[in-house]
Amino acid sequence: AHNELFRLLEEQVPEPLRSFAEKATKEALDADDDPSDGRFIMDIPIAARLVARLRHAGLLLKEPDAGARFGEEWLLALPVPPDPFVSPAAVLTQA
Repeated sequence: AHNELFRLLEEQVPEPLRSFAEKATKEALDADDDPSDGRFIMDIPIAARLVARLRHAGLLLKEPDAGARFGEEWLLALPVPPDPFVSPAAVLTQA
């Protein structure tokens, strides 16, 4: 499994995802601390919530295996970003 944010900066990636990656990378570079959300797309809890939302919306039913490949094994295979994933200062600002 891949989890590197830089992969979303490639030209063939749809514009909304590229834009997200550019913004996340810039915010991470501007942060005083060293959050890993500027290098990784998501941590395991975020990935689990994303998959659950896609399942509940029925969006994974279009997949050949109905999204079965995005189970626990997939989650555990994701590269684990170092802590903190999100900058504590950003959490306080966003909250």
